[in-house]
Amino acid sequence: MKETDVIKTFKENLRSARLAAGYRTAKEFTDAFSEIPYSTYSGYENKGIWPSPDNLVKIADAFNISIDSLLGRNTVASEEEAKIQKAITLLKTNGFFITDLPEQKSIRIGRPVLFRTSSTKTGKKVTKEQKEDYLNFYSKLPDFSELVIPYDEVMDAVNKSVAKTKEARWNNDRFEKNKENQRRCFQAFFCAYIAKTRIKELNKILKASPNGEYESEEDKDLALAVSLWSEFIMNMINIHKVPIPKTYDDFE
Repeated sequence: MKETDVIKTFKENLRSARLAAGYRTAKEFTDAFSEIPYSTYSGYENKGIWPSPDNLVKIADAFNISIDSLLGRNTVASEEEAKIQKAITLLKTNGFFITDLPEQKSIRIGRPVLFRTSSTKTGKKVTKEQKEDYLNFYSKLPDFSELVIPYDEVMDAVNKSVAKTKEARWNNDRFEKNKENQRRCFQAFFCAYIAKTRIKELNKILKASPNGEYESEEDKDLALAVSLWSEFIMNMINIHKVPIPKTYDDFE
């Protein structure tokens, strides 16, 4: 591989790793991670300047990614890592709050938040500052809808949801012409794939229970989380007309 190709790969991987870690801009990252100045980090990502070994280690640790992945040394493991990070980035950009759990090969994720482009009260466009204020407020609240989902299931649900959203865009002007509705569509499909599996698990637990009730706190927490995801899905079906069967029975 030529040196120019190495530099290009490094710049692309560095930017992808930053986005996957939840930092929308380089400035946002360096504001949160004070060990590397913005001007220095910006040179790495935009100009292809090579970081010192110490800074390379710091960046890899901050983004929870291997140095090999940043440099594009694509082992099978790093390729899989890149795929899950891409899926996580897609989920974050579609309103999901996510904590990556690489040691468990899972993510912790709650039901999504959808921002309107304009206020329902004033009709004015929602500003970036208003959106960030709401995000900061929301992120500090306890989220009873959080679930821990294995990477394999995340990848499968993301891929299916992307395909289903494209299908909805082809068949319905409502989703073809409106980006906000497309995000709703993707959110609802992803939630339905995740919820359907856990609804089956909960039904088995209830059938096996002598009292027909959830006996462990873990099962009760799961039932609450799934009920919140299901509530979100039903709103997407009833209010925003996302094409998912209400019982999920025919949903694949």
